[in-house]
Amino acid sequence: MIRPNDGHPLPRTGTFLIYVDDDSLEPQYRRGAALYVDKRQQPRPGDAVVLVAGGGPIIAVLVERSPSAVRVRQRGLTATFAAAAVSAIYRAAPLVELLM
Repeated sequence: MIRPNDGHPLPRTGTFLIYVDDDSLEPQYRRGAALYVDKRQQPRPGDAVVLVAGGGPIIAVLVERSPSAVRVRQRGLTATFAAAAVSAIYRAAPLVELLM
């Protein structure tokens, strides 16, 4: 789903760049779009996020986050993860935000 830093593992700290690898976030983000991730920013519903749970990182749109669950959307479908199964969730934003 994502290609962080051209295939390298997610960095442990800081800000990094990811690329949307497929059409799962269209029309909001197209295949090949570059997004930056700043691990200090808290995601809000509607934000693109990098979610790390079980099988590794995925990129999706955050629908809802509560103390017990995280719900995300890809390709118009929603998925719910138990909060305990989510090891990290980071906001992903378009590069144009860096210029603002």
